Amino acid sequence: MAHARVFHMKLGEILIQQKSITQDQLELALWVQKRWGGLLGRILCSRGALSEPDLVAALSGQLGIPSVDLGSRCMPTCVCHLVPQDLCVAHLLLPFGRDPDSGVLQVAMADPRDPAGLAALRGCF
Repeated sequence: MAHARVFHMKLGEILIQQKSITQDQLELALWVQKRWGGLLGRILCSRGALSEPDLVAALSGQLGIPSVDLGSRCMPTCVCHLVPQDLCVAHLLLPFGRDPDSGVLQVAMADPRDPAGLAALRGCF
């Protein structure tokens, strides 16, 4: 599902479509979200209704951005120095490589929709 075209779908719909949660689990999580706030995916994970890998796959498909498993990568030190550490910590991002064809810096972000993080990252170059 990570690369499926689901940009127009809500996260809950995607999770039901990929059979990661049930309609009842979604309705309960939406009630919790409405009552106390929070992100739907985090609510579902914290309640044990959804695994993190399933959430990542759904968000990746929804946003059209591939996910990356940083635990299985060897990070070249040369790319780690391209982005200031304080920026990485403040915006929860980590440079992890360069595209072999274009040379474009590859960066993992906890929230790739974070406009302040994206602007700060662009400001480095």
